[in-house]
Amino acid sequence: MPLSASACLCVPLSATDGLPECLPDGIHHQVPPNLKGTLVGAEHAAFALAGLVGPSAGVAMLQLGGLAAVASAASLAFVLLWALWRMDRERAIAASTSSEDSADADSVSSLAVPLLAKAKNE
Repeated sequence: MPLSASACLCVPLSATDGLPECLPDGIHHQVPPNLKGTLVGAEHAAFALAGLVGPSAGVAMLQLGGLAAVASAASLAFVLLWALWRMDRERAIAASTSSEDSADADSVSSLAVPLLAKAKNE
């Protein structure tokens, strides 16, 4: 199931924390119940890593290359994420199309068998 912007549930971590935690709704439905805690832990670890590394990396880029370096790095990150999202979306569409094609073929063959048997008997 491809994710859209509306499928992202943003909840503030606390009243004083301005960083929302975006949890894609589609991911939580795909994880078995016994692994949901692991998924939430992985999401929190990713946010913690971003909060730890992001400011230091941003300041270092700003000092080394100025605003152009920071803007270029942000643009590159968005382009890479967009490309990954498109590849995943195309893979999901191809998988759903192939499963629909095989389901159509199964339904056609299940209809064709009785018709062929009836034609042989006549």
